[in-house]
Amino acid sequence: MKEIEILGANCFETFTKTRAGSRAIIMRDGMILLTHETNSGWWLVPGGGLEDGETPEECCIREVEEETGYIVRPLHQFLTLYEYYEEYRYISHYFTCEVTGNGEMHLTDAEVQRGVEPQWIPLQDAVDIFSRHQSHADTSEEKRGSYLREYSALQEYIETQNQKDQLINCFIEMSKEILNNRLVGIYLHGSAVMGCYQPKKSDLDFLVVVNAVLSDGEKRRFMDRLLDLDQGCPGKGIEMSIVLKDVCNPFVYSTPFILHYSRMHTEWYRRDPEDYIRKMSGTDKDLAAHFTVIRSRGRCLYGLPVQDVFGEVPEQDYLDSIWEDVSGAAEEITENPVYLILNLTRVLAYLKEKKVMSKKEGGEWGLQFLPEQYHPLIHSALQEYESGVDARYDRELAKSYAAYMLDQITRKRIQGDADNGLQPEDP
Repeated sequence: MKEIEILGANCFETFTKTRAGSRAIIMRDGMILLTHETNSGWWLVPGGGLEDGETPEECCIREVEEETGYIVRPLHQFLTLYEYYEEYRYISHYFTCEVTGNGEMHLTDAEVQRGVEPQWIPLQDAVDIFSRHQSHADTSEEKRGSYLREYSALQEYIETQNQKDQLINCFIEMSKEILNNRLVGIYLHGSAVMGCYQPKKSDLDFLVVVNAVLSDGEKRRFMDRLLDLDQGCPGKGIEMSIVLKDVCNPFVYSTPFILHYSRMHTEWYRRDPEDYIRKMSGTDKDLAAHFTVIRSRGRCLYGLPVQDVFGEVPEQDYLDSIWEDVSGAAEEITENPVYLILNLTRVLAYLKEKKVMSKKEGGEWGLQFLPEQYHPLIHSALQEYESGVDARYDRELAKSYAAYMLDQITRKRIQGDADNGLQPEDP
């Protein structure tokens, strides 16, 4: 997560007071939601100050509803902005959010007098408005500072989005060029479509579907170009699989693939590409989970629509796939805490509620429904996942959490098998 500091011309050498708040970047079809003070002409990103006991996410949700009437879900905190004016330090937590419903506006008397109302305007218009921050320096230092803050936040948001979009577009063009008329479609899944992509911690997850096998030479060309592209990708880089259309509908499990790559395989390919091409094919149980996410929340980047390519994934196959992902948590959680803490929550959440969740959504579910003793662990994992800043974990608490969650998941799996008249497998 990026941090930015803004020093006002009137800031003291040291600050003695701090005020913190949250603000929401809410996009819809290229439009951004702002608040407009019709009596003064001011524009602002929705948000305001934290109340006692609130988390930044809770503040964000409350302020947006009060000022705009929309109910939102914070997806990702992409910026913390610090401003220094006189003896004050102001901290603004900026979140990307999605609208989930309609609530009720609750304006203060002062906001009513200023004529505050929500308005959707083109993103570039908002950038243009806030870019003129310096023009207000002679008339209102408060307005100049507010507009500079919003301009800085929008620039950071656009930069983050542009980098991801450029990588996605390069992957699409590379795939079209090399695979040509064998390319059925390219599909994005994972954090990039579930609203929690974190450049420092996430990977970009692609699934490529073709209608015929590839020669070793074509695989080499694809991999050479992919590694060049992956070098410029932040975080965990690119993860992708290429599969035949024939295994997508009807769905085949364990699912065959004809090529796979993630950054953990970079050294192997560079060291012996022929060996990699020869051996990097087979079956992958993880693909059942990827197909499920694509069917429920995925994005078609190129080619045939999702519903025309992917058949239904049987629930037992999906459950087996996500169980494989966490079954070793008791031994592995101290080495890979964020991944396993959050994955365990979303596996149990699926078993209990049949909802396909992101890691972030799973963690938030865990804070609602899991024993309070594990909340600090989940909070730390969520904070690291969203900010990209490494956190510290209590090793013994993490082991206890893994044992508890594996027991709960196993019980729910056995119960589900019994309800379906199936003989439970050994966990």
